[in-house]
Amino acid sequence: MRLLPRRIAHWTPTYVTDRLRVAWWQRRHPEAPWLTPEAIDILAANLRPSDRGLEWGSGRSTLWLAQRLERLCSVEHNDAWFARVSQQLSEKGVGNVDYVYR
Repeated sequence: MRLLPRRIAHWTPTYVTDRLRVAWWQRRHPEAPWLTPEAIDILAANLRPSDRGLEWGSGRSTLWLAQRLERLCSVEHNDAWFARVSQQLSEKGVGNVDYVYR
C-alpha cells in the first residue's frame, strides 16, 4: 500500500538533500551550464580553444561553451529558448555560434 502520493513518493531525505545542494550550487553559479559540477569541471579541464562542438538543446550551456570553443553549432527546438539565447548571444557579441532553430 502506497502511503504517499506517487508524485512525491521519491522525496527521500537523500533526494531532498541532493536537490537542495544542486539548487544552492546553481544559485552561486548563475552562468554555469545546467550540468553537474563534476561534469562542468571535466569539460572546463578538457575543452581547448581550438575545439569545435555540437550542442543539442541550448540554454546556459550555449554561452559557456562558446566562450571555450573555437566554434559551436547549437540546435534548439523551442522557439522561446531560441529567442532568449539568440538575444544573449547578440548582447554578448558572440560570433562563433551557428545557432539553428529546428
